[in-house]
Amino acid sequence: MKQLAAVLLAQIAERMRATGEERRKSAAAQEKLDQLRAVERSLLLERNRNAGGAGGGGGGGGTGR
Repeated sequence: MKQLAAVLLAQIAERMRATGEERRKSAAAQEKLDQLRAVERSLLLERNRNAGGAGGGGGGGGTGR
């Protein structure tokens, strides 16, 4: 019985460790995505400012995300 408990404890510990790693990876990926979106927003705003209303521009070009 003690052996079974030890095996189960080891499996639970491994799953908890893996879950923590995945959570950290997910948070890092979300942070990178947020940063890229901020850069995209900044570039679009700069492009719109530079266009200066000079006749139409090139349309939205966004990805809808």
